[in-house]
Amino acid sequence: MQRILLIDGYNIIHAWPELSALMHRVNLAAARDALIDRVHDYAASSDLWAVVVFDGHHGARQKASAEHLKGMDIVYTGAGETADHYIERAADELDGKDCELFVATADNLEQKTILSRGGARITPKELMEDIRQAQQARRVTWGDKGTRLADRIAPDVLAALEIMRKSGGNS
Repeated sequence: MQRILLIDGYNIIHAWPELSALMHRVNLAAARDALIDRVHDYAASSDLWAVVVFDGHHGARQKASAEHLKGMDIVYTGAGETADHYIERAADELDGKDCELFVATADNLEQKTILSRGGARITPKELMEDIRQAQQARRVTWGDKGTRLADRIAPDVLAALEIMRKSGGNS
């Protein structure tokens, strides 16, 4: 059974102190990118498909767009459509399918709507804790070596690969 997590992107950004501070200190795009990075890592290490939905109903974006990454989709709704509407429509389309649906939002009305459609709600705090636990589990698995491939390769092998990269693979 496929597990699907729909995330109200801007709702989560405003609910997480770290991302809200980043939005005010830098800009909304930086906070959005930070959320996407965290969710991408989480989805890649969890047995679920994540869909982060960002409102486009107040912006200049006329048409909806979606970007597909490994383990997740990033959706920008078009003019006139909120993330809530997109999430509700997706929940309706998934109703009766062989999947388990979770929705992450702080919006109480949206949570009740999803519960009434057979989905499960996740609060922003619960999502933040799930992501933190997944990061911690990765650190336990990989130890001090980190999660990047370059952090786990023996130094002599990494040096040889760097020489090959610089020479265009002609060594």
